Order: sequence, then structure tokens, then C-alpha cells
Amino acid sequence: MLATSSESAAQWRPVIDLLTGYMLECPAFGWPGSDGVLVEDALAGYAALAAAGHVPPEETLCAEHPELAGRLAAFFMQTDRTHTAG
Repeated sequence: MLATSSESAAQWRPVIDLLTGYMLECPAFGWPGSDGVLVEDALAGYAALAAAGHVPPEETLCAEHPELAGRLAAFFMQTDRTHTAG
């Protein structure tokens, strides 16, 4: 879902850090333990947490972090596409 090369992965790090930070602070989210769940798999649940009002939605994130707005939009678009395809 996110980057595959190390250079691209570094570009996604701020987005991953931002989203996982909100998820870790959310009492409604139980962060997976050492059960083999990848960070990308956990991040796929961000939209559901936002829809339930537990974490900021995409629009708020983009407004509060304009430097990440393009990457956030790409992340949510990819997440939506993956969710509707699966």
C-alpha cells in the first residue's frame, strides 16, 4: 500500500508517524501486538476510527498538516481503493 523502496519509505514516514500517533492515543483502538500484523494492516483501520469520531478525519489532518496533505490524500485514496476492492 505504501512505498516499497527505502527512498519512498522515508517519504512516507511522516504520514505513518502522524496516523499511528493518533491511533496509539485512541482508547477504542487496540494496537496489535507481536501477532504478525503489519503497520500497513493496522493503518487500514484508520478510516473506520475516523468515521466513529475516535481520531481526526482526513480533512482535519490535511488542514492541520498542509505539508503532508498530498501524501495523506494519496494514503486515504489507496486505502479506500484497497478496502472497496477487497
